[in-house]
Amino acid sequence: MSKVVKTKVNRFYFDNDKLIRWINENAKQVASSKYLERQTYYLDFSKRFIEGALSQEPTIEAPSRVL
Repeated sequence: MSKVVKTKVNRFYFDNDKLIRWINENAKQVASSKYLERQTYYLDFSKRFIEGALSQEPTIEAPSRVL
């Protein structure tokens, strides 16, 4: 059995498929110059998740790349 020792929480706020605010695990706003990579990753991830949820396949897989 596993035990969770530590968790990190980041909050990402989107508007019209654009990342508009990112609050990191220290509750600090991240500079907007760092948004593009995360924006691309999470929009792609959510698109794949929605497509998988709507498909008739019994399982779906998450992208292997983790940020």
